[in-house]
Amino acid sequence: MKLYDVLMAAAAECGPSPSRLAADLRRVVAVDNALSALDVWDGDYASLVAAYESADAHPSVTGLVLTMNEEEVIERCISSAVQDCTSILMLDSGSTDSTLEIALAASATVTVASRSWTDSFAEQRNHAIALVDDGWLFFIDADEYIEAADRGELRPILGLLDFLLPGQDFLVSPRLTDCGSRGVATNTRKIFRRRSPFRFMGDIHERPYFQDGSCPPWVELDFGMEHTGYQPEVVTAKKKAARSRTMIEACRTAEPENPKWVHYETRDVLLPSVRSPDDAKAAYDHLRSSLPWYERPGIRDYEADQLIDATLLLCDLALRWGGREEISLHAAALSDQGRPVEAAYYRAVVDFGSAMTVLNRIPSRLQEVVGSATPDTATALGKIREVQALVSLSSGDYAAGVAYYEQARTLGCGDSVRDSMDRARAAFTAD
Repeated sequence: MKLYDVLMAAAAECGPSPSRLAADLRRVVAVDNALSALDVWDGDYASLVAAYESADAHPSVTGLVLTMNEEEVIERCISSAVQDCTSILMLDSGSTDSTLEIALAASATVTVASRSWTDSFAEQRNHAIALVDDGWLFFIDADEYIEAADRGELRPILGLLDFLLPGQDFLVSPRLTDCGSRGVATNTRKIFRRRSPFRFMGDIHERPYFQDGSCPPWVELDFGMEHTGYQPEVVTAKKKAARSRTMIEACRTAEPENPKWVHYETRDVLLPSVRSPDDAKAAYDHLRSSLPWYERPGIRDYEADQLIDATLLLCDLALRWGGREEISLHAAALSDQGRPVEAAYYRAVVDFGSAMTVLNRIPSRLQEVVGSATPDTATALGKIREVQALVSLSSGDYAAGVAYYEQARTLGCGDSVRDSMDRARAAFTAD
């Protein structure tokens, strides 16, 4: 059986008491095509279910936490992870507050190692990897924590992946919710086996890759975490904006034609300063200048993996300065990149803007001829008032719509907009 077939068979199990295999597999919400096409079992589904009953459901998991003066959040982080990690290794960069004492008191599974900060999150994470001998690695930021409902659920899922994919190298992504924006990230790449050849790349916004810079296959889980590090008060207190700006500038200097740094520079440095359409256009032009770099022959995933996010950001910036043609162009690119939902949204925004432009021209054009009305054109004038009523309702101007409708009625017209007017009145009254 291929992994895809196993997933489909597990999803088809009905009733209140699914097999252990099906119950665990329901935590797997998405799988890379490279993994789903793999042969994982020689027999039928029933024999797989039986074999899994005796499989080890509790593999070794080491939680890896980078710290530097995290006394306000470290206890919450560690306490949330103790049910899912057999041990927790904290790599500290010289905390001068009570971070170490709080962490060690939070759980007997915590050990602390030290390494000076070298302006590179990737270097810190790779050093932490070298301090672990075996098992699964689970990277948890100090300002993150596992959702209460999911605590204790990770090790069985990783045991399942050991059972089905014992010889494969892949990343595992829990779901991460940002507590400030409530945005949800699913491709978080936080978990992998120690023996996998992955190493982090990028001094900031670092991610694990194969050593040639290519992206590993992945599995996404229904396993929730929350992140508090980008709440406005935290960003201000820890001076994160200035730190990000400095680190991104250094990355741009070190890798001047890596388009991902232009994306992060636009998102983290330029976007917060956008105050006008001109600012948005300047940021848009800056980001768009990096698009040709994505087409370079031999570009690595490490350099190209922000293309979709860059395209989304280009659309958002174009909205701010009214670049309809540009939005249409980038919406088409989103479709090609496998993001039809976002593409449909931006196309709809462009279509709506075009429609509103046309609608807004109609009242003034009609009003120009109203003064020329004569008794024998009363019916035509009534029809004009009908159209003006419809346009006003479509534009959200209920008061004008009512006035035009009443004028149409006095001229013997208005039947064509009666239903629309009744619905608008009902909605207005309900509000």
